[in-house]
Amino acid sequence: MKSIISHSSFVPVICGLIASVYLLFHGRPVNILEAATSPGFYIAFAVSASVALLLVYVVHTTDRYLNKKYDWRTATFERAMLQVLLGVITPALIDLVLLYVYFNILGQNIIDNGFLLIDYPIIICFILILNLYYLIYYFFTSETESTFLFNYEGHDYINVEIKDTTEKNYIVNQNGKEILLDHYDIFCFYRNAKHVILFTMHKEEYAIKEPLSTVTRQLSGGNFQQINRSIVLNLDTVKGYNIGKKRHTLELVFKEKYTGLVEHMGTYQFVVTKENIAVITDKLLQL
Repeated sequence: MKSIISHSSFVPVICGLIASVYLLFHGRPVNILEAATSPGFYIAFAVSASVALLLVYVVHTTDRYLNKKYDWRTATFERAMLQVLLGVITPALIDLVLLYVYFNILGQNIIDNGFLLIDYPIIICFILILNLYYLIYYFFTSETESTFLFNYEGHDYINVEIKDTTEKNYIVNQNGKEILLDHYDIFCFYRNAKHVILFTMHKEEYAIKEPLSTVTRQLSGGNFQQINRSIVLNLDTVKGYNIGKKRHTLELVFKEKYTGLVEHMGTYQFVVTKENIAVITDKLLQL
């Protein structure tokens, strides 16, 4: 299992360990000295902590996966339903099954020993609070970073500089080596945390030193246009648009051969926001 200690999961991991200790004493007489000298306490703590960390891992992984597919702002209903199903119900069932097996090994019944009526509701509350934490974290970080949360952990990006030429070609300077890209080679530029990423038609990725606003100004030779705060798109990949599910938005309709790239990045990312609608519709009418 890959480590989940990160800026967004450190707090849940600590809280999970604290919760595992709390559950060992919840609804029972507190005798710390007796517990500290009992081997059974350490076994119970190891099981409780392991299950708690597993629940954190499941919720954390679920949150990161859904962040790539369903944005809270543009696909609120779908995201909420999947979050409840995968982020609440699934870990709750995992916990119930694991603890049922554990107590069954000890020869105990989860109803008779009080787990189901006393401890399990606390675990459900912990799972709900964990999901709430990630929801708050999402809105806080996505607002301050002005980016969609798309997972590129593990990618080693190389800083590059891009120069627009007069023939719709772009020179990418990668560690002193110039790479020539035709504007048809570039699918989009998008903001990811502190980077602006050049994403090619072949799913190649380059980190750009300049901010997205600067990149937009440099791309005068091709049919590139900013569609929201996070994406500058090659409009040659688009064949039309529909009215968005939310007010003052558009949903782009891509040409068939580019749908795989859109699905790879997440359809929700390509929503045209209010301030860009007039320019985008005008550009598309000229295609």
